[in-house]
Amino acid sequence: MRRRVAGERMHDPIVDDAGEHPEVLVTDADLGVREPPPGARRQLASWIYRPRATVSGGPGGDSLASGESRGRWISNIMADLPALLGGFARATELEVSARSKGEGALVLEADEPGMLEQARDFIRQNDDVVEVCVTLTLVCAGLDLRPIEIDHGALLWIDIDLDENGRLDPATDDPIRLRLQLNTDIYAPLSWGDVRDNTALATLNADRLAGALERIERAIPAELIEIDAPDYPGLVDARGFRGP
Repeated sequence: MRRRVAGERMHDPIVDDAGEHPEVLVTDADLGVREPPPGARRQLASWIYRPRATVSGGPGGDSLASGESRGRWISNIMADLPALLGGFARATELEVSARSKGEGALVLEADEPGMLEQARDFIRQNDDVVEVCVTLTLVCAGLDLRPIEIDHGALLWIDIDLDENGRLDPATDDPIRLRLQLNTDIYAPLSWGDVRDNTALATLNADRLAGALERIERAIPAELIEIDAPDYPGLVDARGFRGP
């Protein structure tokens, strides 16, 4: 039986394996980790990458200077998303913004048939996409080794800066960026939740996060250019969290 960590504190009764509910709802207090309410975009740690297929070309494939090539690049990421996420997470919501159509021009949820294919079609048909945001449900292990899911636990972003002519903005050092943003500290040995010592949970789940970060670098491929983790100075590296 899979347990799900709700995005906010819940008080539903927890049923046993013989109960009629397919999931057990576990609160953030039960885990001792901190996470935001549903829909929040507060980040606890982010890994920010530039694609190796830069505007001048590179080992990642075609140049991304044209809208067509960018659309092809993003579409390929969407096609490979299940493999890219692996056992780390699954995509539950997807939002695409385009300069000509506005923010949230396409919004899809995982229960809609062909979510990723619909997104790919939209992206290929619009060469002025400026943002793709994929909301992720994390797949983790609890202290009892049973699987748990954390709703809205992370985001995968693609941001593109365009100038007034719809070209990649030359004033931006990295006009195309990919970001993996964590909204929960289940991977951090030191938590800001009710239980500060989170070493056991962090150790159990470290390989899931490290694997996702490695796949982003190798499969897209992409170069890590920044780690944004103000709550954990000196405790985050290219493969996740280090001990305090």
